[in-house]
Order: sequence, then structure tokens, then C-alpha cells
Amino acid sequence: MKVHIELDPSQKEVEIIIKTSEVTDEIQQILKIIEGGNVNQIVGVLDQQYYLLSLNDIFWFYTEGRKVMAKTRKGSFEVKARLYELEEQLAGKRFARFSKSILANLGHVQSFEMSFSGSMCAHFSNGMKEYVSRKYVPLIKEALNIGGG
Repeated sequence: MKVHIELDPSQKEVEIIIKTSEVTDEIQQILKIIEGGNVNQIVGVLDQQYYLLSLNDIFWFYTEGRKVMAKTRKGSFEVKARLYELEEQLAGKRFARFSKSILANLGHVQSFEMSFSGSMCAHFSNGMKEYVSRKYVPLIKEALNIGGG
């Protein structure tokens, strides 16, 4: 394994790029160490490059087939965790479950719209929207302190 450190005075944030032909157990350990070092960031993969994503930059996590993805302004990044693990890890960080396949950042929600079917539509700061299934509406209301079931 080769390790390189580049000092760049113009660099605002630490950027870690891991180049590899495959994700091995050793790489997974490195990722866990990196992720554990800062609970305000998570590692995302895009085009075989690893990026440290700030939780503040993530609109929501969602499942796509068997993969978990993080939606940001810069695109969608694969995350090496299950949605329920992220939900546990991000408890108390303004992330809430919207459905079986969506874990959303409430800090990016501009408004909620109730529907006749009992679900909610969340409008995000990026202009997109996601739906809260009926099962999770009471939990969202509780998280927002707006009461009612």
C-alpha cells in the first residue's frame, strides 16, 4: 500500500481519495477508521473514488436495488452502510425515516404538504421532492413537534 500526503494551502477541506482495483477487508477497515473519526461526515463512492461527504450536504439517503445512495447537489454517491445502520448512526442529527427506502435530512426540507391519502410530500431546498409514507407521518410530526397522528 502506498500513502501520499499532498500539502495544498488552497485546499479548504481534507480530501481523501483511495485508488484500488477492488474493495478489500483492509479498505473497509480504513473506511471505518476514517468514518469513525468524524461523525459529521460519511464516505461516499462515485466512479471508484471515495469522497468524504458532509452530513449537511446530504439531502437524503435512498436505496437503489441493493445499494444505499446519498443524494447531494454534486450527485448520488454509494454509501457502504444499510439504511437502518445510518438511521441508528444519525439519530439526533435531524435525519428522519420517510419510508422503507428513504432517510431524509430535515435540515434541507423547506415544506411539507399533506395529501388526502394520509401521506406527506416533502419539498427540499434543491427543488426536488420525496414522499413520506403513511406509516412514518406520525414520526415526522413528532420530530417537527406538530403533534397529531
